[in-house]
Amino acid sequence: MIKYNIEFDTLIMDIEGGELDIIRNFKENLSNFKRIFLEVHPFGGILTHAEVKTCEDILKRIGFSIIVRDGNFQIWEKISTKSV
Repeated sequence: MIKYNIEFDTLIMDIEGGELDIIRNFKENLSNFKRIFLEVHPFGGILTHAEVKTCEDILKRIGFSIIVRDGNFQIWEKISTKSV
């Protein structure tokens, strides 16, 4: 937010099956975050297991690595490309 000079670096997403649409259609925007907290629902009427895997594959391709998996809850973190 420019008005308050706030820079957000974490996305929290719990949108009951809308995850795939967001991840698929907003890859460039998502790649600007450092962390993504994600709840996926791989069961009837929400997302299939294949769709959850597609979400995960896209996140990996745009530079994220999963650091927490607890049931349907996941935390992804941007892989640093800076050399030390």
